[in-house]
This record gives sequence, C-alpha cells and structure tokens, in this order.
Amino acid sequence: MISIVIPVFNREELILSTIQNLLYQTFTDFEIVIVDDFSTDDTYDLVQELSRKENRVRCFRTPVNMGAQAARNIGIRKAEGSWISFQDSDEIWLQEKLQLQYNELERVNFNPMTVVHGDCTIYYHSSGEKHRWELPLTEGKTAFIQLFSQSSVLFPTILTSKKALEKIGFLDENIPSYQEWDTAIRLSKICNYIHIREPLLIYNIHSGHTISKSGEPSFRGYKYVVDKFMEEIIDCHGTVGWNRHIDTLLHMGIDVGLWEDVKFIVSQLEFSKTGEAILCLKKIFYKLLDKKWEHTGYLLKWLDDINDLTLAQRVIKQWLRIYYKLHLSPRFVFYFWSRIFRKK
Repeated sequence: MISIVIPVFNREELILSTIQNLLYQTFTDFEIVIVDDFSTDDTYDLVQELSRKENRVRCFRTPVNMGAQAARNIGIRKAEGSWISFQDSDEIWLQEKLQLQYNELERVNFNPMTVVHGDCTIYYHSSGEKHRWELPLTEGKTAFIQLFSQSSVLFPTILTSKKALEKIGFLDENIPSYQEWDTAIRLSKICNYIHIREPLLIYNIHSGHTISKSGEPSFRGYKYVVDKFMEEIIDCHGTVGWNRHIDTLLHMGIDVGLWEDVKFIVSQLEFSKTGEAILCLKKIFYKLLDKKWEHTGYLLKWLDDINDLTLAQRVIKQWLRIYYKLHLSPRFVFYFWSRIFRKK
C-alpha cells in the first residue's frame, strides 16, 4: 500500500478538492494521511468529517504549529503503507501518477532503496497557459551528482519507501525552505533513482507567483542546504561547482536586500585571495545594474576590509571595465579611481 502524506495549514478552501483529486487515481491501493498543522480555520473539521465517509482518509493534528516538515514526519510515522508519497494542498496529480510509479517499483522488484519521481506541467492561472516543465535528468545510483549541482526533484512527485525515510532519519525539520532538495540529496546517498520523463502532476502558479523561489526564507533554505553539504559538493563538483552556488546565493541575497549576508559570503571569497573573488564581485555588479545605485556603496565599503592591496585594485579595475563597457557616467569612473589611489 502507498501512503500519501499531506501537511496542511489553514487550507479550508482547497483541502477537500485536493483529497477528491487523489481519490480519482487509477491506482487504488493507497491511503491519504492528512496532518493538520494546528490550523486556525475549519481545515481539520472538514477533513475529519470526510474521513468518516471515506475510509482511505485519516487525519491527525499537531498540538501546536510545528511546520510542514514536522507535519510530514508525523505523517510518515503514522503511515500504514510501505511506500510514501507526498502531496501539498495546491497541486493536482494526474490520474495515472501512482500507477506509473507503481509500475516502476514493480520493475525493480519493489526494492525499498528506490525513489521514483517525474516531471510536471505548469499551469498559469492568470493566462490559462500550460507548459511542460522538464526537470534535469536525475536517475540511477549516482543521482547525488546532479543533486549536488542543483535541485531537480519536486516533493509531490517523490515516491519512496518508509524504510528509506527511516534510514535517513526522517525529514530535516530545521530547514526553512528547499526541503525537497535536502530530502532528495539525503535519499540519493542510499537509493537508486528512477526518473519518469513525463508529467505526473499539474503545478499551479497563481497570479503574482513564479516557479522560482524568492524571498528571505528561500535564501536561508538554499544557504542551509549548500552549507550542510559543502564538503560533498566540492568533492563532487570542485570549486567551480561550489562557486556556482555562491553566485546563486549572492544574486538571491541582493534581490532581497540581505546585505550583511551578502557581505559575509563575499568576504569568504575575498580573503581566499583567488580569482573567484573577482569573478563573483563582477557578477554582483551586473546584478546591481537593475538595482538602486546607492547599494554600490556597500560593496565599496567592503574593500576597506581587504588587506591585500593588489587584490583590491584588481577587483576595482574589473568593476571599472564593467562600467566603461556599459557607457556609464564618467563621475562613477572618477569616483572609483579615487578609491584606488586612496588605498595606495
């Protein structure tokens, strides 16, 4: 049996339609485990009422608001099935999703150290447009190679065994976002991945939202993952791969205005006294071209903390080349050069 674990918080307007969608699966040997994360609306009552009519639906409630990961862990522990799948309350599974995944499990003789996942269809509510989202191929016993490079697995497409989740110590409840990335990496160390190259669900994008994650929680979650697996990322992809993650964090931090965090990330590279520092700082300025000019003052201030004059001058000269190529005001060039000579 497959247990579908759904963490939910204040989703009274969506939860019943979400459950109804799951009940239409062509594969029928499953249960739905709802974990209400101490909702303040009628979510829990609605699910409780439905569970009295539909014996495949079970509902539990946390004593306090604990977060989605903690709610998922409760659902995993309460699950009666040997296999676990995850669902959120705003995605729509295609009717054959579980059957397609079950077929793959059957092909590997239901080896519990297996993860089956797939692609999805993006639906934009504002325009009514749909398109297929083909995720990077993440397959085999070395799926961690791809996963150390980028997140490439969606939580609602994951199907794995309860035994595998127990073996990794359940889900990390401290991560603020990118929970699917962290979980996928940890599972990839012990599991064989099977990637179904067709959509398994419809990912709903409502007005004002995008596919990509944004905001401070996303920055914190991304940083949490790359810090957690830093040594393994470098072992697998070298400093080039690590710097790609640093570059992503810098861009995310600038977008949200987390300047102290960006300063710390840059300072790590600056004091390494390698060319990577210049490369990342150049990319920062490219990013800042779409931002407010006063933020450049933060970057200039960081130069005061660089002890190596040669490195500082090289960094500024690279910045000047960017300004020159983009035909910016000469007063910026003059100001930057004055900074160079002041350091002599």
